Amino acid sequence: MLNKLKGARAEYGLRQKDVAEKLGITKKTYMRKENGQTEFTHSEINKILNLFPNKSYKDIFLEDSSLKQNLSC
Repeated sequence: MLNKLKGARAEYGLRQKDVAEKLGITKKTYMRKENGQTEFTHSEINKILNLFPNKSYKDIFLEDSSLKQNLSC
């Protein structure tokens, strides 16, 4: 999930600071969430999805099951 979110941010030309401001949180808090140390709230997830209109929840927040299967072999 984390790399997908970072990739979407890069694709849209957004910095961590930019997304943090849109979510109404500090950059430090956002960094913890993006790195998986803290979970995003439902409200934050909705705001993130609005920032990336061409991305679905799956595109950003769900692990790629085929990648997961390949790693477990």
